[in-house]
Amino acid sequence: MCFKNKLLILLSSITFVMSSMPAMAVELGNDSYIIATDGTFVDITNSTYKETGEWTDFEYVGFDNKKVRVSQEEGASAMWTQSISPQGKYEIYYWKNIIPEGNKNATVICASNVNSATINVDFSRGESGWCRIGVVDIPDSFFSVEVKASGEGKVAASCYRIVPTNEATFNFDRIYDENPDAMIFKTGSKKAFYEHGEYEIPDTEPQLINNTTMIPLRFVSENMGAEVLWNNDERAAYINYDGHEIVFYIGKKEYTIDGAAKMLEEAPSLINSRTVIPMRAFSESLGKEVLWHESGVIIVADKVEMSTDFSEKFYTSCETVFSE
Repeated sequence: MCFKNKLLILLSSITFVMSSMPAMAVELGNDSYIIATDGTFVDITNSTYKETGEWTDFEYVGFDNKKVRVSQEEGASAMWTQSISPQGKYEIYYWKNIIPEGNKNATVICASNVNSATINVDFSRGESGWCRIGVVDIPDSFFSVEVKASGEGKVAASCYRIVPTNEATFNFDRIYDENPDAMIFKTGSKKAFYEHGEYEIPDTEPQLINNTTMIPLRFVSENMGAEVLWNNDERAAYINYDGHEIVFYIGKKEYTIDGAAKMLEEAPSLINSRTVIPMRAFSESLGKEVLWHESGVIIVADKVEMSTDFSEKFYTSCETVFSE
């Protein structure tokens, strides 16, 4: 077969794959990409993938049966250094494999020469799937994605995904530059954001009751790293956090912190079988700061840092992000 006919067949094959709805692997020389309607996937067979430290093949596979490499050596890292076109703002996702003896506090970083985003990844629990690293502005085509091992268990290197995004999403994600532990809510919305990710609050959303912002106790507590225990006889929720015990009672304004009685502005209640409690009292009892905006946006963090210039961009972006 002549070179021209081979080229036509190859181009036809690539066009067919790119137009197919389910993503399929496409081999392009030494690189392996998966082309999909929502972004480009790059795995560890890509020529830009490099390792430092000791890595081995893993017995399980990752996304779309892609090969996985693991390491538990302290300081080991796996990195892709890519160029991308067109230049612009992109959301970066990393495929997290749940693995035996997984590292609970590994680090994944995406970075360009303009900005970066970092998340901690727990490879020991949950479900395997995509986790959002954040949004990077790529003005000169260059960026990197890196996973780092802390030496406290195994980390997995598999593949990442890059998806074009808009200015509002980029500005919203900048909240994590100064507030990496921020949780963001909005009254009347079941969306919640933290650690660069978007989540749906089950059953009931934050809402105003008698001019008090009430939040779903279990969802917020557990995502802040607290343990929640329900006592049905007492109709009470026990929260254990950082060596302290906080107890809230359904229908009672009195609550306790390490046995000391405190008063709430509104009593906890059950909505759709979920306990809701006053946001400010709960957050501050965990040592968190709370920032409430007239638009209904709520930010909870160890310490909320936001400049005046950034504040305007952020709250404008919230209008888009919470309505999408």
